[in-house]
Amino acid sequence: MFGLVAMAATLTVIAGMSLMETIQTETEIEQTQQSFDVTSQQLHQAVESGDPQGLPDMDGSAELKTGTTTIEFKRADVDFNEDNYNTAWEETTTPYEININAVEYHVDGTDERFVYEGGGQWRVSNDHTSVQSAPQFRFSYDETLGLDVSLTNVDDSSQISGNDLTAHSEGPGASSIDESELRDVLEHDGTDSGDDIVIEIETEYYQAWEEALDRHSDLDHEDVKYYHDREAGVLRVAIEELAVEQSPTFNIESIDTITPNVEYGDSLEVEVKVKNVGNTEGDTDVDMTIADSASDRESINDLSPGDTETSHFTFKTQGNDTELRDVDGINNKKHQNIDQYDEYEFEIETADDSGTGSFLFSYEWEFLRIEDHSYDAESGVVTADFTNIAGDSRDYDITFLLEGESEDGEVEISEERTLDDVSQLSWEESTYEMDINQSRLPYGEYEYTVDVSDTNFPSAQNNNSDESIASGTFELNAGDGVGTEPGEIVVNEPTDVGVNLIGTEISAEGQDWWGNWQKQWGAVTASAVVGDTRYRFMPDGSVEEIAYDDPHDTGPGEQMEDFNLNTFGTQENVYNFEESIEEGSVSIEATYWTCDNYQYVGSDQYENRGYDHYECTDFGEPITADVTDGDVDPDAGFIMTRDQTRNELPDIEEGFDRQRSVQEVFDDGTEDIELENGELQLGAQDFAFMMEVTMDQTELADEYDHPNGYDGDYSDTFNSDDQTLANQAAWDIAQDYRHTAQSETGDPNFNDVIGYVEVDPGESYVENEDPLHSDPTLDGEQRTVNTETSDVSGGAGDGTGNVDVGVDEIVIS
Repeated sequence: MFGLVAMAATLTVIAGMSLMETIQTETEIEQTQQSFDVTSQQLHQAVESGDPQGLPDMDGSAELKTGTTTIEFKRADVDFNEDNYNTAWEETTTPYEININAVEYHVDGTDERFVYEGGGQWRVSNDHTSVQSAPQFRFSYDETLGLDVSLTNVDDSSQISGNDLTAHSEGPGASSIDESELRDVLEHDGTDSGDDIVIEIETEYYQAWEEALDRHSDLDHEDVKYYHDREAGVLRVAIEELAVEQSPTFNIESIDTITPNVEYGDSLEVEVKVKNVGNTEGDTDVDMTIADSASDRESINDLSPGDTETSHFTFKTQGNDTELRDVDGINNKKHQNIDQYDEYEFEIETADDSGTGSFLFSYEWEFLRIEDHSYDAESGVVTADFTNIAGDSRDYDITFLLEGESEDGEVEISEERTLDDVSQLSWEESTYEMDINQSRLPYGEYEYTVDVSDTNFPSAQNNNSDESIASGTFELNAGDGVGTEPGEIVVNEPTDVGVNLIGTEISAEGQDWWGNWQKQWGAVTASAVVGDTRYRFMPDGSVEEIAYDDPHDTGPGEQMEDFNLNTFGTQENVYNFEESIEEGSVSIEATYWTCDNYQYVGSDQYENRGYDHYECTDFGEPITADVTDGDVDPDAGFIMTRDQTRNELPDIEEGFDRQRSVQEVFDDGTEDIELENGELQLGAQDFAFMMEVTMDQTELADEYDHPNGYDGDYSDTFNSDDQTLANQAAWDIAQDYRHTAQSETGDPNFNDVIGYVEVDPGESYVENEDPLHSDPTLDGEQRTVNTETSDVSGGAGDGTGNVDVGVDEIVIS
């Protein structure tokens, strides 16, 4: 079945001066047509927007012609094998007729005319009419729309003279189209006769309408046939089975849950309003189904088109009628089965529509049900989520208990904290948090318990103790209070920290023009941050405090060249210091400096080759690898931290004969850290800092932008403003993509500067007066259901069945 959309608009055009002056040349005709195109567009915009639109002045003369085209809609029985239109069909209804007017613009001194009619634009030349812009007049064979007619009519009262044309809307309601009469033409009574539609267009502009329908519409369906009478100026179009059958359609207007919170023993009540939006009287069943199980049915009879009727559903929980017990999950063990108290969805269905709603099924006594609980080892926070499943507000006591002992059994811990008379709304969902001070606990095993079993009805508690009492365990071991982020170690407990700089492998070597071997030592400076203090590594092996926020801080008479750590004869030096920290972070920063001048500093022998060595005496621009949470610095390097669980390393080889591999750096700088099968053998208290300072952010972007470059996990994010993502993008390349075909330098390889940090939280427990835990926090929000219309599909129509007639009355004046 197919329907029809008929859109009509009435335009009024008022002008104060003539629209056109005499046009003597073809150029003037073309200019007039261009202006007329603008006029047509402005009229269309007035119809679409409803806002007044100014129209351009046009030279020449204009004429309003009424009744230029008549369009008739007929329902009929059509013989599509018959070519004679006089005998091809038999009308079964009185035709419905639409008359439209036209505005003609005459070009003086020529036979040219420009015509605006029905939303289309024609050009008449030598008595031949052609289409400049076709009106919207289409047939469609989708399931909801059969005919789309959008016509704009120029009102009989329009005055077509003068200038300063204005088009405006007078709003809906003035249309000459009678929707009910048009609907009678388009709808049939379900019999086998009269389900074809014939549209007859009698027009002064026959050629233009014929061209518009033939070339500018979708009238190529096999069930569409044309009948032409050019002499009479009549075009007839027959469409097979376009008329739609009259039928009732039952849409759900609203679903109202009268009792959204149902205690055990009470009843669920729901009201459903159903409207017949079809075009004939009818009956329907209204079905309600809860959780795809329990169901009930109400019947609606003889509901007239446009009328609404209410169906009332009641589901009881006790007595002879126990419909709610038929719902999957609900039973008569009201105290023993606490899990049955929950939100349940239901569905409402008519023959043509559906919708959903929900209700809360509640316990008749107080019960605070624990839904989930956890312990966060990093923060030391115990979290418990619980819900008051009672049908009204109740008060509860919430008790927290922590018990345990030290590894040696010498220290026992047992502390309890209770929140008394905590008010909880019905179906309030709350989160309880207890922050444990881990520094107050010796290393050992612990158990926490959250108890909300404060109830005046012990039967529920006795049968569901695991629903109101939650317990969990955790261990505290040395090093548990230390974690890693890219470029830093995060410390959450008092810790001794050993910071070591074990490798600065930045150099270049090769033969000069005369075959002599030369080695240039790249300039490197470095510092470390422990807590809120920055320490600079000094060439003599000591450290000094410098400005926290400036790794390149220099005092009076100092220059950064004074702190170069990468010089001839110092390749295997290890720079280190120890410090204590209560909590905070530990990071290592390194900077590679481009060099404006190298100076000869000495010679030596290596594998039967003589080497001349050069050090940087005039620093250029820096590339720094440092921890930052701010914007990416295009001149910054990259850093990655390795620990016991994240210990993989890319296969990093030395770049030159006299550079060390990663394994050699760890052999020289640590006692027992090995690299086996691409993994650093780090302990729980060992951390490695791998730094890339000979490639910056811009060069990393070049690696990704290369035509044959790397396409990895960070291809879309490497150039973001997040320095952490930049570090990870560079590390991804170092792990998965390093070959000289794309990267002549072999970067990024993260072996330029290597740091190593050891943490020692201490072995002894020192009791202090700090509280074991802070005051608990409780944050909740009441869970509710939508008591009114919920998720209704909208049915099959809005009052016309499958016929959709829209009349948009637009007046332009």
